[in-house]
Amino acid sequence: MAEITVQSLTTAGLTATYTAASSGLSDEFVNNGHTLIVVKNSVAATNSAVVTSRVSPVPTGLVAVNVTVEVSASGERMSGFFDQAAYNDSSGKTAITWSTHTGITIAAISVT
Repeated sequence: MAEITVQSLTTAGLTATYTAASSGLSDEFVNNGHTLIVVKNSVAATNSAVVTSRVSPVPTGLVAVNVTVEVSASGERMSGFFDQAAYNDSSGKTAITWSTHTGITIAAISVT
């Protein structure tokens, strides 16, 4: 699992830098509750990323909600914000797993 560097969006703007998805099919980023992800897919097939819920134990009658981000062929998709209590581990990081790493790049952007 690789850690994605979170970039900050300011009023001056941001030219985002994208990182290749890890060949281990999982990555993580430090989540401040105001961070979104932008996933690009350069291949000719739909791919997905799953942002993993860390709610544990799950309260009776409820389910942990993982967020699935479907990225169409040669497409781009944004997702966020991720509640810290629901998606962060004890180190303040949110995990993402990939259906494939081929052709996938990601940017994590904080908009505080």
